[in-house]
Amino acid sequence: NYFEMFDLPVCYKIDEKKLNDTYLKKQKELYLKEDQLNLENNNSSVLNAAYSTLSDPIKRAEYFLRINGHNTNISRSDKNAMSMFEIREKYESLSDDNSREQFQNLLENRIEESIDTLHSSENNLDKFHEQFEFLSFMHSFLEKVRTNVYRRN
Repeated sequence: NYFEMFDLPVCYKIDEKKLNDTYLKKQKELYLKEDQLNLENNNSSVLNAAYSTLSDPIKRAEYFLRINGHNTNISRSDKNAMSMFEIREKYESLSDDNSREQFQNLLENRIEESIDTLHSSENNLDKFHEQFEFLSFMHSFLEKVRTNVYRRN
């Protein structure tokens, strides 16, 4: 359990300072044990994967759902599907770079709001899952927009 590796409670909202401090401490401990090179490399990769997961709000949300028995590959909301469709349609209808940039800023703000909503809904896993699903879509969509995947010629 990644949370236990960093002495954190199993919840979405974590003490990020404690996560960082514990990560640095454990990395230092691993590298001081030069005589256990193979074990050290394996432990270091597990530690890095755990830190990468818990330090990223979207990866942490997915991990939190999985360890609580939720399959994150299953869509849980028709409302989300409709919202996702509307976001794509809206972006594709934008005709100039300024409008697209404003839309990207709007998406960034909605992502931050969704992360805040996750903090307040972790006790209701169905609501948390629905919010995660939408957050995951927005994050993925924003990355595609930034790389011009949806840009019209």
